[in-house]
Amino acid sequence: MIWLRSFLLLLVLLPLALPAAFAGELTQDVAAQLRYLLGPAFDTPSRILDGQPVPLTRPLMRFYRERDFAPAWIDDHGISPLAGAVLDVLERVDEDGLRPGDYAVAPLRSQLEGFRDDPAPERAKVTRLAEFDLLLSRAFIDYAVDQTSGRVDPETLAPDWEARPRRIDPARLLQFALQPDRMSRVLVDLPPPHAGYRRLKRALADYRRLARLPWPELADGPVVRPGEHDSRLPAVRRILTLLGDLQPQLLVEEPGFYDSTTAEAVRAFQRRHGLAADGLIGGMTLTALRVPPAVRVRQIMLNLERWRWLPKDLGARHLLVNIAGFELEAVEPGQPALHMEVVVGKDYRQTPVFSARVRYLQFAPSWYVPPTILLACPPQR
Repeated sequence: MIWLRSFLLLLVLLPLALPAAFAGELTQDVAAQLRYLLGPAFDTPSRILDGQPVPLTRPLMRFYRERDFAPAWIDDHGISPLAGAVLDVLERVDEDGLRPGDYAVAPLRSQLEGFRDDPAPERAKVTRLAEFDLLLSRAFIDYAVDQTSGRVDPETLAPDWEARPRRIDPARLLQFALQPDRMSRVLVDLPPPHAGYRRLKRALADYRRLARLPWPELADGPVVRPGEHDSRLPAVRRILTLLGDLQPQLLVEEPGFYDSTTAEAVRAFQRRHGLAADGLIGGMTLTALRVPPAVRVRQIMLNLERWRWLPKDLGARHLLVNIAGFELEAVEPGQPALHMEVVVGKDYRQTPVFSARVRYLQFAPSWYVPPTILLACPPQR
């Protein structure tokens, strides 16, 4: 987030100025236009702005009604520098696995630039300024909700998802952020603060870079064991090098020989992908090696979304279960204290996803053979 803190220092710049003859009553004129756009729209789902239908959500309507339709990003001197700061953030949402197009970033940036030296009549400019103010407020509200609660409600995907995402009042948050010296802090605090989320963001950037490269092809074949020869090993080494599991080698005396250095890189790859770290290049390892980076990019984006479903504060002491990796990590306080393997469900009996307070632990619980296992076992004669 270094880039975010650095560019927010630019908020001391002067606002985007408009002609002096036009600036005196600008706020009142834009407010009147906003009232015209939104006043009769309580039961209207959308408005045509900049040639496109724009949904008028309840938080957006409430935000303007509670401020008596005063513009959020425009004052009597022109467009506030906060508008450019927010657009700078929205232009980088792809780093979080979000899509700038969902927040109309390109049209907003084009409008912002177009207000400079615009010869349009004053009344037409007021209309466009009001539309710009409305669209940017909607973009901020949508972005704030997406970052704090996720773009998708997890409970609509499966009844066993009880992740309890953060809930905010976006209208109140925008009102708060517009007060002096608060926007930068609000923008920094919106994304999930967890280390796992930040690691995924770095991985997303890495795999997007890899997705622009040609991915080596791997043919099917027998299991390759350390010390054996196989014609697929150069391609295996190339993939492991691209992924960072194998350091770039300037010279390999026998490209088709499975040496110890490559075997250790294969084990590292297997551990990262939840496979048995046996160094054998078999079916499951080949399948994982073949996955192109573009597929991994999609997976990382989905997992960034899942992080947004979690509470903002997991607690200094917490248990984190990686169901897909069959792993449990205990954190206390803020540092990993315990790591162990866990048993999870199957596709037909999945482990539920939830977030809750741990109230007690039971050691050596009583156990009996479940009926599903008992009925699956044939009687012994």
